[in-house]
Amino acid sequence: MDDNLVRDALRAHVTQSEPPLGLSSAGLLDAGRRARRRRVLATTAATLSVMVAASGALLLHRPASVQQASHEVASLECPDVLTARTPLRDPEAAAARVTCYLAEATTKLMPQATFRPNEARAGTKPLVAKTNGDEISASATVVDAGGTGSVVVMVRRDTTPRDEILARCADEHAKASCRTRPGSETLTEVYDFGAQANGAHTVTVYAYTGSTLVVATTANRVESADDTAPATRTDPPLTTDALVTLASDQALVLYP
Repeated sequence: MDDNLVRDALRAHVTQSEPPLGLSSAGLLDAGRRARRRRVLATTAATLSVMVAASGALLLHRPASVQQASHEVASLECPDVLTARTPLRDPEAAAARVTCYLAEATTKLMPQATFRPNEARAGTKPLVAKTNGDEISASATVVDAGGTGSVVVMVRRDTTPRDEILARCADEHAKASCRTRPGSETLTEVYDFGAQANGAHTVTVYAYTGSTLVVATTANRVESADDTAPATRTDPPLTTDALVTLASDQALVLYP
């Protein structure tokens, strides 16, 4: 159980004029979420240029740029939506779920990073997902002590047969390695060719779950339209294992 949510729940029980709180796990978590939302909305309402509905705001301890990105989401209640593996037929709701997830996941995986707009994708904001036809994508330029790199995530429907994916990995000339995790139906294809002659190093993961395909890419350079940008750090900001973790989460399964 999330210790912070439990603490918030107990504080709310003592200080708020609400009915007595039963000490069940579900009750503690629900009350903790309510107390946290009240406190966050009270302290940030004066500075937010985009008002978030009181029923939903994902504000955890994350860099300011990611906090701003989460406020671009309309009224989804992020903590609850991230645990719901249900199809989202509304493209804007699906994009909001992706934004909510990335705001939390990238902070855990890159706690010291700052996320800036990806200039290769004009008009986008860091980690804020946008729809383009049947695709949902989000990206950011990532800056930390190691230098400048990039992260791009795309989600779309895909029905490629599992056997076909495994066959690609099993071929003697395979360019990808396939991974599965115990107890998980997600199958991942990992493409990592190492550093090029100019030092540029890109890793791409394809994660297949149900009818959902997530493509996640990280590189030790900014994204460029002609793919010729030079390396601006030694390694990508995310390790291969971290990129697999990012792409394989159930929160991104928009099409079970």
